[in-house]
Amino acid sequence: MEKMGDLVGSRQSDLNKSLKLAIRSLLTTCSKQEFSKAFNNFTSSEQDSLHRLFIHYL
Repeated sequence: MEKMGDLVGSRQSDLNKSLKLAIRSLLTTCSKQEFSKAFNNFTSSEQDSLHRLFIHYL
């Protein structure tokens, strides 16, 4: 019985990893230019920092 629980846990873990990778690839399609347009009131250096932060926390 314990093996079945391990199998379910392993499958759920694999599913979570797959979903995170899929979401990350969708979110990182936001180009730096698009990101700069969204934060056009910020300086170029601030935009760069925000973009790096955004990519880092995906």
